[in-house]
Amino acid sequence: MKKELTPTLLFIMQSILDKYPKYDYIRVESWSHPKTLKIMIEVAVGDEKSSN
Repeated sequence: MKKELTPTLLFIMQSILDKYPKYDYIRVESWSHPKTLKIMIEVAVGDEKSSN
């Protein structure tokens, strides 16, 4: 099974997890569901923008 995550996505995911430990579960989810990761990134980025 090929991993669909690019190094960029991995970097983004890691930086999100550093800021938002509560999203740690996406680390596992995203490997099998790249679209889920994309959604979670959008949510996390959206949260960050709205909190500023």
